[in-house]
Amino acid sequence: MYSYIIFGIIGLASTYVISALRLENKASTEQQDFKTRFAVIIERFDKILFNNTGQLVALSPQNHILYSENGNQKVVFNIYNHKLLVTWSDQYRGRDFSYTQEFDYTTKNTIFKQEKWVNKLLLKLSDLREDFEFEVLTKTTQDSRANISSIKHKNQWQKYY
Repeated sequence: MYSYIIFGIIGLASTYVISALRLENKASTEQQDFKTRFAVIIERFDKILFNNTGQLVALSPQNHILYSENGNQKVVFNIYNHKLLVTWSDQYRGRDFSYTQEFDYTTKNTIFKQEKWVNKLLLKLSDLREDFEFEVLTKTTQDSRANISSIKHKNQWQKYY
């Protein structure tokens, strides 16, 4: 009787250990699947935005982030309903900017399709960043001019009091 209980406990423990090992193996395979499935996109972002110093970190099997430790940019990858949502975010002079675009990988996910999509996206991001920098610089200049004129205005009134 005791032998059945001992064998039962050993069987449950071994089943638990085997299932835990399978889950761990499955998580590493899903990470590898993401890296191989979207290798062209990840490589282009890393090369153009991070000068090949980007680090890809898996937040979950469906969410990954590509970033550089000494940079302000990051690229977040989310898999949702057979679409890859790519969110690029950057910080320039204390202001945040982000842009999101989706890539439908359900139909013919080829290397050429990925290259074409990522090249279009990177060109668009370049234009958007230039516009954002110009907007920030213009706003900063306007704010500093407004501060200077208000200081001058205060000084003019101080003469009379």
